[in-house]
Amino acid sequence: MCLLGIDNYYWKMKTKYFYLFAVFTIALVLNSCGPSLEEQRTEIETSMKSWIGKSENELVAKWGPPSNTYKLSDGSRELTYIYRHTTSSPGYAWRDYWGNLHFSRPRRNQSKTERGFTIDQSGTIMAYRWEGF
Repeated sequence: MCLLGIDNYYWKMKTKYFYLFAVFTIALVLNSCGPSLEEQRTEIETSMKSWIGKSENELVAKWGPPSNTYKLSDGSRELTYIYRHTTSSPGYAWRDYWGNLHFSRPRRNQSKTERGFTIDQSGTIMAYRWEGF
């Protein structure tokens, strides 16, 4: 029996908090599923290290032409691959408790990754460097 809708009110509150808890738990689980920064660094380091001793032709065949090439004084060359990533999120609007309308601006985030290889005079990769994820 419901007196003045009190039972219905408590049922709605329980349901609201249950869904809030479920969303928070799912977000937490999904956030923890990705690799950590240390795992990402290790993966990049392993990938870059695997190119030591291979030929420039293999590198260019796999990665394509480099963004920059620089000839060093000892006759070796530096090949640099630069990738720019742009992500954006649209702006959105919402109303607060009192009905006032608020807006957020669209956002645009840019990141840059750089991978460099030093090629000796015979065309063999002898060193590498990397920056960014």
